[in-house]
Amino acid sequence: MPINGEDNEVNTSSNTTTTSSSNSTNAAPAFAPTLIEPGKETGKFRVYANAEEEEENNTTSSSSTFASVHNGPRNGKTSWAQGVRKHYELMRIHQTYDFVERMEKKWFTFDKAKLTIKEAFTLLDDYVDSADPDINVPNVIHALQTAEAIRAANKPEWMQLIGLIHDLGKLMCQWGTKEDGQGRRVDEPQYALGGDTWVVGCQLPDEAMVLPEFNKLNPDMQNPLYNTANGIYTPGCGIMNLKYAFGHDEYMYRMVIHNKCDKNFPHEALAILRLHSFYPWHTGNAYKQFEMEGDDKFLLAIRDFNQFDLYSKASEIPDMETLWPYYQGLIDKYVPGKLDW
Repeated sequence: MPINGEDNEVNTSSNTTTTSSSNSTNAAPAFAPTLIEPGKETGKFRVYANAEEEEENNTTSSSSTFASVHNGPRNGKTSWAQGVRKHYELMRIHQTYDFVERMEKKWFTFDKAKLTIKEAFTLLDDYVDSADPDINVPNVIHALQTAEAIRAANKPEWMQLIGLIHDLGKLMCQWGTKEDGQGRRVDEPQYALGGDTWVVGCQLPDEAMVLPEFNKLNPDMQNPLYNTANGIYTPGCGIMNLKYAFGHDEYMYRMVIHNKCDKNFPHEALAILRLHSFYPWHTGNAYKQFEMEGDDKFLLAIRDFNQFDLYSKASEIPDMETLWPYYQGLIDKYVPGKLDW
């Protein structure tokens, strides 16, 4: 069931014209963080009710449900856990199939601004993600940390660029409203910007979701059309043909397609943009019934990418002035010029 009736097949024709850059070599980066070995449990944290509970349970857990919030210092602050819990509670309450359709109609016109990638980052300088409040540096710094970690591992240029722009859809906070869960400040509702996503239109999988106790708050779980394992979908329809809780991932994926930049990327790149927050699938192994041939490649690519996203939130701050010319070369190649947002 293609979303909005669209064919999600991405054109990866080899005759794409790109802009060359003298900085396009894959030279060793100036900033190379130490990476955690993929597959380790480090970086996946249970969200506890308070700091005391977290302290008591930091070595063992009676539940297999972990928050997929990113690795970073908690400093024993009760407010951190409470803030993240509230974020996910609001997500479950508001993110319904009808809400997602309304957000798609609102945002997929891409008529809010014309900006370069660098200009977009500038507008996000003071944004803090309520689902990931460990980051206290501008978003461009985390973006560079992720991209540089990918570059240090000698991953392809397209993945480096995806590392740079993967969270840039949070720019919706520039034009969104608190009422739609797209506030700019950490103390404002942001349930339609960040956080782990899931499939709307079918049952929420308790065993694979962070804070599953909030699932019962989702109105769709009282609707017989949506509260079964398959819901409105057909088994084998394909992971890219499902509809997801709305946030920065879906917005950025659609923005790249709208601006006809998708032809510059392999299929895996678009899947990473769209599904890197889809933890119930790529980490929790839920929704397997919807997979089709080729989805295994997307899964491997997303898991490969996410180790750099999770573990790049390091204390070292990359030198933006030194690094930006290299990444501007990648921007000119993959997502050039003024883009519709």
